[in-house]
Amino acid sequence: MIIILLAGYEVLDWLRDPPPGGAGWSVLISDTVRLLVIAILLYGAADLADLMSKNHYEIRATRILLARQTYLLRQLGIASGNIAPTDIEGDRRGLAPEEVVVPHRGGGPSA
Repeated sequence: MIIILLAGYEVLDWLRDPPPGGAGWSVLISDTVRLLVIAILLYGAADLADLMSKNHYEIRATRILLARQTYLLRQLGIASGNIAPTDIEGDRRGLAPEEVVVPHRGGGPSA
């Protein structure tokens, strides 16, 4: 908004005190267009940043909902007898317990 106000001020200032001989129309028009393009690009960049942050929340919510639905369908399949319950619990990714890599939860690098 400030850039658009500056472009308007530039036009008003030029109209109030134009250079002698009518020179400067091309400079005035090019500067005004340049300022308007910069304002539009900044507005678009801010809109994209807002969209990216909202998209992060939507993706997270979708992953949580999908995990809950998968768990519910698995439990329904086990209850109906279509899926055999397993005694070996693995990782959420379907890895067997011996394939799961447990991250180190220490207080930092050991010396």
